[in-house]
Amino acid sequence: NMAPGSRTDSVQHSWQAAAAIEGMAWFEPLRAFDPGFVAATMAVLLLWDLSPAGVAAQKGLGNPGELVVSNSVHGGFARCAYTSESIGKVAFVVGSLGYRA
Repeated sequence: NMAPGSRTDSVQHSWQAAAAIEGMAWFEPLRAFDPGFVAATMAVLLLWDLSPAGVAAQKGLGNPGELVVSNSVHGGFARCAYTSESIGKVAFVVGSLGYRA
């Protein structure tokens, strides 16, 4: 499973990473989540993956890339019209200036 961008201590201790995480909200549908939400969501997805229904669902995939699309909380990166490389600098600047979407 792919976890979304989140405001964990490991991200927030670097002001550059924290600014980029906050600035990415200007690019729909990107979102950054709080650590508690991400931890709970990823735990539920792990339980699903280990359940018989989750294992059966994974066997029917035609491509390993379908795991990212069908069973993940990616924060919008899989649906975004932009690449992370193309919005990174702008997201950093917007987040550094303190603008909130």
